[in-house]
Amino acid sequence: MNPEDLGLLKLIAEGATHFRPVQDEPSDSPRWLQQVERLRWLRSQGMIRMPEPEEVDNQPGYPAGVGPCELTAEGRYALDRLNGEARRGGPDDQGLDSAGGTGATGGASGSG
Repeated sequence: MNPEDLGLLKLIAEGATHFRPVQDEPSDSPRWLQQVERLRWLRSQGMIRMPEPEEVDNQPGYPAGVGPCELTAEGRYALDRLNGEARRGGPDDQGLDSAGGTGATGGASGSG
């Protein structure tokens, strides 16, 4: 699992439920577009639950926000396993390399 995926899962596990572009960042910025796609990918892998983002006012780009998001049992299990590997000093789990995600903003930071 890449660091961006892990970061998103950690944010959600810590209570972040809604994600938005960084303040003054347009909803069609590359960073935000990538983050929305990573959240969708985590959802498709069964790691999180989230509704499909809705566009507001038929504006181009992605929505102004995504959520609510919550960690599933699979997502919590993956996060626990990855955290355990980090404490032991390295990844030895081959089964989690397929999960995806992107830099995170959420309930605490980057909310707009």
